[in-house]
Amino acid sequence: MLYLLMLDKNYRAIDCMLLSKGVSNKVMTDAGRITLELLSKRAAAAIMAHNHPVGLPTPSSGDVSATKIIESSLTKLGIVFMDHLIFSTNRCYSMRKNNFISPSEW
Repeated sequence: MLYLLMLDKNYRAIDCMLLSKGVSNKVMTDAGRITLELLSKRAAAAIMAHNHPVGLPTPSSGDVSATKIIESSLTKLGIVFMDHLIFSTNRCYSMRKNNFISPSEW
C-alpha cells in the first residue's frame, strides 16, 4: 500500500490518503496524481509511505527512481518532499535519512 501524508506550511497534517494498493512486490505510483492531490489540498509538504510486506524495508530500484521523479516534480512546485518511508514487519527505512532525497531546510 502507498500512502500520501499532506502537510500545511506549519507541517501540520491536512490529509492522509491511500494512493494505491499493490501486490506483494509492487505498488503503482503516479507523480501526476500525487501532484494534483497536493495542489488540490494546498499542501506545502508531503511524506510518502509504503510497505514491504515480506523482507527488509530496503528500497528497490523502482522505489528509488519513483522517489527521484516525485521529488523533482514537487520541488519545481515549491512543495517540500520531506520523506519516503518504507515499512517492513518490524523496521522502517527513511529515504531522506539514507540520502535518497536531497537535504532541505524545514
